[in-house]
Amino acid sequence: MKKQRQAKLKLWSYRHPPTSKYRHGDIQIDWSCRDHHFVVELPESNKEQSHQISALLHIQGDDLPGLVLIQEGAAIRPVVTFTPDYKKIFTSEQITMTCDVASTIAEGMYYIWYKDSKQVYNGKSYIIQNATISHGGSYQCQTRPGEVSDPARLDVSHDWVILQTPLYVYEGDEIYIRCHHYPGYPGGRTRFYKDKRNITDWSDNGEYYIRVVDRTTAGTYGCRKEVYHYGFSYQHEDEVSVSVEDLLSQPKITLIKNLTIKGDPMSLTCNTTLSPFVKPTELQFAFYKDGWTVQRFSSSDKYEIQSAQVEDSGNYICEVKTSTNSSTRRSYELAIQIQEACRSLFPEEKSKVAFAHWKSIGLDHLIKEMVQGGVGYAYFAV
Repeated sequence: MKKQRQAKLKLWSYRHPPTSKYRHGDIQIDWSCRDHHFVVELPESNKEQSHQISALLHIQGDDLPGLVLIQEGAAIRPVVTFTPDYKKIFTSEQITMTCDVASTIAEGMYYIWYKDSKQVYNGKSYIIQNATISHGGSYQCQTRPGEVSDPARLDVSHDWVILQTPLYVYEGDEIYIRCHHYPGYPGGRTRFYKDKRNITDWSDNGEYYIRVVDRTTAGTYGCRKEVYHYGFSYQHEDEVSVSVEDLLSQPKITLIKNLTIKGDPMSLTCNTTLSPFVKPTELQFAFYKDGWTVQRFSSSDKYEIQSAQVEDSGNYICEVKTSTNSSTRRSYELAIQIQEACRSLFPEEKSKVAFAHWKSIGLDHLIKEMVQGGVGYAYFAV
């Protein structure tokens, strides 16, 4: 007897349940004491019941707060963000680090913070109220269930001047670069430079504004600032490297059906992903064939032809952009060749007989008969 396919779901809880096994009809639920999660198995045909399982466990498990339901193998990768959004601060200053999860199931999650790979805190937000040099390091957060975030570097300085830049800089961003002097001391004029060349004159403005970030924004920025201490004015400076990350991944254009026969429908999709570090952004898609536009920018990531013809063959490209035009990326070319419909080797009436013959004896026997009869192949429209 063929074993029934099982769909697996995983639930995680920080509370031990009263019992380790549950059953509800054809749904089997097992508790793992080792890593504090439920493994739920249910028939493939009953996957729509998954939304009922959380309530089911609440009833049969007496009281299990903090349950989270996810699909087995689904990645929930958090992102570390800073408030204020600067990756360098002075000693004595405050910063809030938040573990952001792009998910509708964030409520009830359990959060763990690591500094330089050592666990330091539990909770969604980690607040440093009075920073010291020892608070500098590489921070990561982890959700349960979920994965560990990419590291976010925090630098803590006890110098006179620091140049502050956002933790993440992406194409299309609007950013301020701040020349900040140590709290409690008067500051004077400021001058900014990039790659050793001045980009501003001396002024009282301690911030440099970039309206739209692009690839040319990347570089080494520095500032020189007047700071008054011990009764005199001194000039201090700091430098930092700014890199610009892609807002969008490289788009991939895909033909849904690999072999397209003349007269068949043809459908292309344009797939890309938005960086998890940015807020949700509306994307628009366009399609091109041999350099000519076949579908202008719209919210649809699909290009469809109801009845493909040989002249629809060619090299196709898709392009993705944000609704604000802040970032645009193109896919590689996809060569598509529309095939002529294969011609039956039998007259129409004989094709019907041959097809009936195939149904009666099976495809393997039909192929054997065709090979023995010297026929290379036959096409049956069914």
